[in-house]
Amino acid sequence: MISYTSAELHALRRNDVTLPRAARKSIFGYRLWQPRLARKRRHGFASRDGIPRPVTTTQSSAQPRQCTPLPSVAHPGTASRRRSTAAGLGFLNIRSLLHKTDDVLELLRDHSLDVLCVSETWHDADSVCIRLLRSEGYHVAERSRPRPPSTVASLVPNLGGVAVIATAGTQLSAVAIDFLPATFEFVCGRVVVNVYACTILTVYRPGSTSAQLAFFDELSELLDTVITRSEPVYVVGDFNVRLICYTPVLTTHEVYFGGLCHCAKFGESVQ
Repeated sequence: MISYTSAELHALRRNDVTLPRAARKSIFGYRLWQPRLARKRRHGFASRDGIPRPVTTTQSSAQPRQCTPLPSVAHPGTASRRRSTAAGLGFLNIRSLLHKTDDVLELLRDHSLDVLCVSETWHDADSVCIRLLRSEGYHVAERSRPRPPSTVASLVPNLGGVAVIATAGTQLSAVAIDFLPATFEFVCGRVVVNVYACTILTVYRPGSTSAQLAFFDELSELLDTVITRSEPVYVVGDFNVRLICYTPVLTTHEVYFGGLCHCAKFGESVQ
């Protein structure tokens, strides 16, 4: 019989190694491993049913959507400090970050957010708005939509794009994922606020076309990758998937999206 000490088992916890998808599927199938979010159910968690709930949204909003399982932490510039084991997280479909940089800074300040995830930034990697945020001391992890060759030298807005913006007192590092989906855009970052650490995945699927099976397949593959991390994972974004149905029969989108959340042990919070 093979035995391991506690120290030896903890030494195996690494975020820089990703198992192949086939290996992960086999491990999940034999119930030899569960994500950390699922394991927390056994010890209790401050949410409605014991499962941390990521933020998801299906439409734009003028206000950020705050992640329910993460009690807000006071901004580093405020006088009071709350619990150090939490973070303030928001999401916004901003529809062009270029002329709304001041609005973003105002949202971070007024809502005491540590991190704001934004979609439809309409930016390029060298855009002035990204450089301005960094010059002000904010950390930015971004991914712009690749421009078609015919518009590289033009002034046409680069639609799409996602970004994660963190305050100066928050550690933010981009998480490299070797995956390039064709149906949506994403950026992944690791956030550390005081002693609290988590991974945040920001997703944007254009709403110009309805969601097809390929979208759910690619999203499933991406989630299979991020849930192997040893810290809490939050998925936020604008999926442009209809989740509210007023008929007794579930829509295809509800079935597929709900199935993905269930298989990955994610809770669902649409506000």
